[in-house]
Amino acid sequence: MPENIRRARNRAIVLGFIEAICCLAAFAYYEESRSRVILALCIVNLVASAIGFRAKIKLSWYGLLIHSAYTMAVCGGFYIYVLIDLFFGTNHADETHDGKSQSGTVVMAISSLPLVGIFAMGIYSCCLLIMVDDELVARKKAEARTDDTNASNRMEGASDSQVNQAQRQGAVPQSVIRQSNERAEQPRNDIERGQNSQNG
Repeated sequence: MPENIRRARNRAIVLGFIEAICCLAAFAYYEESRSRVILALCIVNLVASAIGFRAKIKLSWYGLLIHSAYTMAVCGGFYIYVLIDLFFGTNHADETHDGKSQSGTVVMAISSLPLVGIFAMGIYSCCLLIMVDDELVARKKAEARTDDTNASNRMEGASDSQVNQAQRQGAVPQSVIRQSNERAEQPRNDIERGQNSQNG
């Protein structure tokens, strides 16, 4: 495992505990709103946090994708909805005559702040996902180069009949076959050039 991914994973694990605290603190918003939608969101946040924590430990590509997509799309979008509802909602307009309306809005805004923390954890999970994806792509390219090199080495000691049989079976890439043919034709071309120079 590369050192940069190791450090990023360790930081993500530490942030996972903070995310769990934010998920529990989000229940304070449910206490203020008393909405079943908020309760369902808080429960799903706990499940998503558990999935994300396991994905950070195992560096699971799909787990990180699910966690980052949920926290950024759902939690981030819901917090924007909360802000719009707090400052421009009908409840706020109806309660302007009450002196407690301003303090109630402040309490609702503060109790919804854990959603911002969960959204921030999702951003870091997305960054870790990008790092893991780049590492997987680099490993696939390295494995492909290794396979081509091994196939080329096998081709150097193989006879023409073995090469043709492997080519018919599709076991040897066309690029390796072309490289082997070029190596085989190079001595022949050198001999022909030498004979032409002697005749000249």
